[in-house]
Amino acid sequence: MGVSGGVAIGIPLITWLVYSWDWHSSFIALAFLNAVIGLPLIYFFINRKASRASRTAGNVPGTTRLNSVGETIRLAFSTPRLTAILLVEIATLAYLWGSSSWLPSYLLQAEHFSIANMGIVASMPFITAVASGFLGGYIIDKLPPRRVPVIFLVGSLGTVISVLMLVASQATGLIALSLIASQAFWGLHGSAIPTLVQHNSPKAAVGSTYGFINGVGNLVSAFMPLAMGAAIGAGATTRGGFVAGFALLAGTQVITLCVALYLLYRGRAVDTSTGGVATLA
Repeated sequence: MGVSGGVAIGIPLITWLVYSWDWHSSFIALAFLNAVIGLPLIYFFINRKASRASRTAGNVPGTTRLNSVGETIRLAFSTPRLTAILLVEIATLAYLWGSSSWLPSYLLQAEHFSIANMGIVASMPFITAVASGFLGGYIIDKLPPRRVPVIFLVGSLGTVISVLMLVASQATGLIALSLIASQAFWGLHGSAIPTLVQHNSPKAAVGSTYGFINGVGNLVSAFMPLAMGAAIGAGATTRGGFVAGFALLAGTQVITLCVALYLLYRGRAVDTSTGGVATLA
Protein backbone atom coordinates (compact mmCIF):
# COMPACT_ATOMS: atom_id res chain seq x y z
CA MET A 1 0.00 0.00 0.00
CA GLY A 2 2.87 2.35 0.80
CA VAL A 3 4.38 2.13 -2.69
CA SER A 4 1.10 3.05 -4.39
CA GLY A 5 0.46 5.84 -1.89
CA GLY A 6 3.93 7.25 -2.44
CA VAL A 7 3.54 7.27 -6.22
CA ALA A 8 0.09 8.86 -5.93
CA ILE A 9 1.64 11.76 -4.01
CA GLY A 10 4.89 11.83 -5.95
CA ILE A 11 3.61 12.08 -9.53
CA PRO A 12 1.75 15.40 -9.21
CA LEU A 13 4.36 16.82 -6.81
CA ILE A 14 7.39 16.03 -8.96
CA THR A 15 5.65 16.97 -12.22
CA TRP A 16 4.64 20.32 -10.74
CA LEU A 17 8.21 20.97 -9.57
CA VAL A 18 9.72 20.01 -12.94
CA TYR A 19 7.32 22.12 -15.00
CA SER A 20 7.33 25.06 -12.56
CA TRP A 21 11.11 25.17 -12.04
CA ASP A 22 13.39 22.43 -13.35
CA TRP A 23 14.37 18.82 -12.71
CA HIS A 24 16.99 19.90 -10.13
CA SER A 25 14.24 21.12 -7.81
CA SER A 26 12.54 17.70 -7.88
CA PHE A 27 15.77 16.00 -6.76
CA ILE A 28 16.25 18.53 -3.97
CA ALA A 29 12.65 18.03 -2.81
CA LEU A 30 13.07 14.24 -2.72
CA ALA A 31 16.31 14.55 -0.78
CA PHE A 32 14.64 16.92 1.68
CA LEU A 33 11.67 14.57 2.22
CA ASN A 34 13.96 11.59 2.84
CA ALA A 35 16.12 13.57 5.26
CA VAL A 36 13.22 15.06 7.23
CA ILE A 37 10.80 12.11 7.16
CA GLY A 38 12.69 8.99 6.08
CA LEU A 39 15.77 9.10 8.31
CA PRO A 40 13.86 9.79 11.56
CA LEU A 41 11.46 6.92 10.79
CA ILE A 42 14.36 4.53 10.29
CA TYR A 43 15.95 5.65 13.54
CA PHE A 44 12.83 5.38 15.70
CA PHE A 45 11.65 2.05 14.27
CA ILE A 46 14.92 0.23 14.91
CA ASN A 47 14.57 -1.79 18.12
CA ARG A 48 18.12 -1.55 19.43
CA LYS A 49 17.40 -3.61 22.55
CA ALA A 50 16.07 -6.48 20.46
CA SER A 51 19.09 -6.27 18.15
CA ARG A 52 21.52 -6.54 21.05
CA ALA A 53 19.55 -9.43 22.51
CA SER A 54 19.64 -11.38 19.22
CA ARG A 55 23.39 -10.95 18.88
CA THR A 56 23.98 -12.44 22.31
CA ALA A 57 21.31 -15.14 22.04
CA GLY A 58 23.88 -17.82 21.29
CA ASN A 59 25.48 -17.32 24.72
CA VAL A 60 22.24 -17.88 26.63
CA PRO A 61 21.26 -21.46 27.48
CA GLY A 62 18.12 -22.65 25.74
CA THR A 63 18.35 -20.14 22.86
CA THR A 64 19.28 -20.71 19.22
CA ARG A 65 22.20 -18.90 17.62
CA LEU A 66 21.38 -16.97 14.46
CA ASN A 67 22.37 -18.64 11.19
CA SER A 68 25.60 -17.49 9.57
CA VAL A 69 25.36 -15.20 6.55
CA GLY A 70 26.44 -18.00 4.23
CA GLU A 71 23.88 -20.44 5.62
CA THR A 72 21.11 -17.85 5.36
CA ILE A 73 21.99 -17.17 1.71
CA ARG A 74 22.10 -20.91 0.98
CA LEU A 75 18.64 -21.33 2.49
CA ALA A 76 17.32 -18.39 0.48
CA PHE A 77 18.55 -19.88 -2.80
CA SER A 78 17.04 -23.26 -1.95
CA THR A 79 13.52 -21.77 -1.91
CA PRO A 80 11.10 -23.78 -4.11
CA ARG A 81 9.55 -21.84 -7.02
CA LEU A 82 12.24 -19.15 -6.60
CA THR A 83 12.54 -18.48 -10.34
CA ALA A 84 8.77 -18.22 -10.79
CA ILE A 85 8.37 -15.83 -7.88
CA LEU A 86 11.31 -13.77 -9.14
CA LEU A 87 9.71 -13.47 -12.60
CA VAL A 88 6.47 -12.23 -11.05
CA GLU A 89 8.37 -9.67 -8.98
CA ILE A 90 10.25 -8.39 -12.03
CA ALA A 91 7.06 -8.14 -14.08
CA THR A 92 5.14 -6.44 -11.27
CA LEU A 93 7.86 -3.85 -10.62
CA ALA A 94 8.45 -3.31 -14.34
CA TYR A 95 4.80 -2.34 -14.67
CA LEU A 96 5.07 0.01 -11.69
CA TRP A 97 8.22 1.82 -12.84
CA GLY A 98 7.14 1.91 -16.48
CA SER A 99 3.66 3.26 -15.82
CA SER A 100 4.73 5.78 -13.19
CA SER A 101 7.58 7.08 -15.39
CA TRP A 102 5.63 7.53 -18.63
CA LEU A 103 2.05 8.11 -17.50
CA PRO A 104 2.49 11.90 -16.99
CA SER A 105 4.08 12.28 -20.43
CA TYR A 106 1.36 10.19 -22.04
CA LEU A 107 -1.40 12.35 -20.55
CA LEU A 108 0.39 15.59 -21.41
CA GLN A 109 1.71 14.81 -24.90
CA ALA A 110 -0.62 12.20 -26.36
CA GLU A 111 -3.89 13.18 -24.67
CA HIS A 112 -3.09 16.92 -24.22
CA PHE A 113 -4.16 17.16 -20.58
CA SER A 114 -3.29 20.31 -18.66
CA ILE A 115 -0.68 19.94 -15.90
CA ALA A 116 -3.34 20.32 -13.21
CA ASN A 117 -5.66 17.74 -14.77
CA MET A 118 -2.75 15.41 -15.45
CA GLY A 119 -1.74 15.47 -11.79
CA ILE A 120 -5.27 14.57 -10.69
CA VAL A 121 -5.82 11.85 -13.31
CA ALA A 122 -2.34 10.33 -12.84
CA SER A 123 -2.80 10.11 -9.06
CA MET A 124 -6.24 8.52 -9.09
CA PRO A 125 -5.09 5.08 -10.33
CA PHE A 126 -2.44 4.79 -7.62
CA ILE A 127 -4.86 5.93 -4.93
CA THR A 128 -7.12 3.12 -6.11
CA ALA A 129 -4.16 0.73 -5.95
CA VAL A 130 -3.80 1.50 -2.23
CA ALA A 131 -7.30 0.13 -1.64
CA SER A 132 -6.86 -2.82 -3.99
CA GLY A 133 -3.58 -3.71 -2.28
CA PHE A 134 -5.44 -4.03 1.00
CA LEU A 135 -8.23 -5.98 -0.72
CA GLY A 136 -5.70 -8.37 -2.23
CA GLY A 137 -4.17 -9.00 1.17
CA TYR A 138 -7.59 -9.60 2.71
CA ILE A 139 -8.48 -12.14 0.02
CA ILE A 140 -5.12 -13.91 0.36
CA ASP A 141 -5.69 -14.36 4.10
CA LYS A 142 -8.83 -16.33 3.22
CA LEU A 143 -7.18 -18.55 0.59
CA PRO A 144 -5.26 -21.80 1.11
CA PRO A 145 -1.57 -21.43 0.14
CA ARG A 146 -1.89 -23.33 -3.13
CA ARG A 147 -4.61 -20.89 -4.31
CA VAL A 148 -2.62 -17.68 -3.74
CA PRO A 149 -1.54 -17.50 -7.45
CA VAL A 150 -5.22 -16.95 -8.32
CA ILE A 151 -4.61 -13.33 -7.30
CA PHE A 152 -1.92 -13.03 -10.00
CA LEU A 153 -4.25 -14.64 -12.52
CA VAL A 154 -7.11 -12.22 -11.89
CA GLY A 155 -4.86 -9.17 -11.45
CA SER A 156 -2.74 -9.70 -14.57
CA LEU A 157 -5.70 -10.52 -16.82
CA GLY A 158 -7.60 -7.46 -15.63
CA THR A 159 -4.53 -5.25 -16.05
CA VAL A 160 -3.90 -6.41 -19.62
CA ILE A 161 -7.50 -5.75 -20.65
CA SER A 162 -7.47 -2.32 -18.97
CA VAL A 163 -4.20 -1.28 -20.65
CA LEU A 164 -5.51 -2.34 -24.06
CA MET A 165 -8.66 -0.30 -23.42
CA LEU A 166 -6.46 2.65 -22.42
CA VAL A 167 -4.45 2.80 -25.63
CA ALA A 168 -7.58 2.26 -27.76
CA SER A 169 -9.59 4.98 -26.01
CA GLN A 170 -10.19 8.48 -27.32
CA ALA A 171 -12.66 9.82 -24.74
CA THR A 172 -11.19 11.43 -21.63
CA GLY A 173 -13.59 9.66 -19.30
CA LEU A 174 -12.77 6.23 -20.71
CA ILE A 175 -9.03 6.96 -20.48
CA ALA A 176 -9.37 7.85 -16.80
CA LEU A 177 -11.54 4.78 -16.14
CA SER A 178 -9.04 2.49 -17.90
CA LEU A 179 -6.16 3.94 -15.90
CA ILE A 180 -7.98 3.42 -12.62
CA ALA A 181 -8.99 -0.13 -13.56
CA SER A 182 -5.45 -1.09 -14.64
CA GLN A 183 -3.89 0.06 -11.37
CA ALA A 184 -6.69 -1.48 -9.33
CA PHE A 185 -6.05 -4.90 -10.85
CA TRP A 186 -2.26 -4.44 -10.64
CA GLY A 187 -2.52 -3.44 -6.97
CA LEU A 188 -3.93 -6.88 -6.11
CA HIS A 189 -0.42 -8.33 -6.60
CA GLY A 190 1.19 -6.36 -3.79
CA SER A 191 0.44 -8.75 -0.95
CA ALA A 192 0.72 -11.96 -2.97
CA ILE A 193 4.46 -11.85 -3.64
CA PRO A 194 5.68 -11.68 0.00
CA THR A 195 2.98 -14.23 0.88
CA LEU A 196 4.42 -16.68 -1.66
CA VAL A 197 7.87 -16.09 -0.18
CA GLN A 198 6.55 -16.82 3.32
CA HIS A 199 4.86 -20.03 2.16
CA ASN A 200 7.86 -21.32 0.21
CA SER A 201 11.08 -20.09 1.80
CA PRO A 202 12.73 -21.65 4.88
CA LYS A 203 11.56 -19.93 8.04
CA ALA A 204 15.12 -18.88 8.90
CA ALA A 205 15.56 -17.08 5.56
CA VAL A 206 12.25 -15.36 4.78
CA GLY A 207 13.77 -11.88 4.98
CA SER A 208 16.85 -12.86 2.97
CA THR A 209 14.76 -14.52 0.27
CA TYR A 210 12.44 -11.58 -0.15
CA GLY A 211 15.40 -9.18 -0.03
CA PHE A 212 17.05 -11.06 -2.90
CA ILE A 213 13.82 -11.24 -4.92
CA ASN A 214 13.01 -7.58 -4.36
CA GLY A 215 16.57 -6.44 -5.07
CA VAL A 216 16.91 -8.35 -8.34
CA GLY A 217 13.36 -7.36 -9.27
CA ASN A 218 14.14 -3.66 -8.90
CA LEU A 219 17.48 -3.99 -10.70
CA VAL A 220 15.97 -5.66 -13.77
CA SER A 221 12.71 -3.68 -13.84
CA ALA A 222 14.66 -0.40 -13.70
CA PHE A 223 15.29 -0.90 -17.44
CA MET A 224 11.56 -0.78 -18.20
CA PRO A 225 11.32 3.04 -18.47
CA LEU A 226 14.30 2.92 -20.85
CA ALA A 227 12.67 0.22 -22.99
CA MET A 228 9.41 2.16 -23.07
CA GLY A 229 11.28 5.33 -24.02
CA ALA A 230 12.92 3.54 -26.94
CA ALA A 231 9.55 2.18 -28.11
CA ILE A 232 7.85 5.56 -27.74
CA GLY A 233 10.67 7.35 -29.57
CA ALA A 234 10.55 4.89 -32.46
CA GLY A 235 6.84 5.54 -33.09
CA ALA A 236 5.82 7.28 -36.28
CA THR A 237 3.44 9.52 -34.31
CA THR A 238 3.31 10.59 -30.67
CA ARG A 239 0.24 8.51 -29.96
CA GLY A 240 1.56 5.55 -31.95
CA GLY A 241 4.77 5.61 -29.94
CA PHE A 242 2.88 5.59 -26.65
CA VAL A 243 0.74 2.69 -27.86
CA ALA A 244 3.94 0.70 -28.46
CA GLY A 245 5.31 1.72 -25.08
CA PHE A 246 2.18 0.74 -23.21
CA ALA A 247 2.11 -2.55 -25.11
CA LEU A 248 5.30 -3.38 -23.21
CA LEU A 249 3.38 -2.79 -19.97
CA ALA A 250 0.74 -5.24 -21.12
CA GLY A 251 3.55 -7.68 -21.91
CA THR A 252 4.74 -7.67 -18.31
CA GLN A 253 1.31 -8.80 -17.20
CA VAL A 254 1.21 -11.55 -19.80
CA ILE A 255 4.36 -12.88 -18.12
CA THR A 256 2.62 -12.71 -14.74
CA LEU A 257 -0.39 -14.53 -16.19
CA CYS A 258 1.78 -17.37 -17.52
CA VAL A 259 3.64 -17.73 -14.21
CA ALA A 260 0.33 -17.74 -12.31
CA LEU A 261 -0.93 -20.62 -14.47
CA TYR A 262 2.32 -22.50 -13.85
CA LEU A 263 2.13 -21.97 -10.08
CA LEU A 264 -1.49 -23.07 -9.98
CA TYR A 265 -0.65 -26.19 -11.97
CA ARG A 266 2.33 -27.00 -9.74
CA GLY A 267 0.25 -26.39 -6.64
CA ARG A 268 -2.39 -28.80 -7.91
CA ALA A 269 0.24 -31.41 -8.76
CA VAL A 270 1.81 -31.15 -5.32
CA ASP A 271 -1.61 -31.19 -3.66
CA THR A 272 -2.55 -34.37 -5.57
CA SER A 273 0.77 -36.13 -4.89
CA THR A 274 0.52 -35.46 -1.15
CA GLY A 275 -2.93 -36.96 -0.85
CA GLY A 276 -4.86 -33.71 -0.67
CA VAL A 277 -2.54 -31.79 1.71
CA ALA A 278 -2.38 -28.18 0.50
CA THR A 279 1.25 -27.20 0.29
CA LEU A 280 3.66 -25.37 -1.98
CA ALA A 281 6.79 -26.86 -0.45
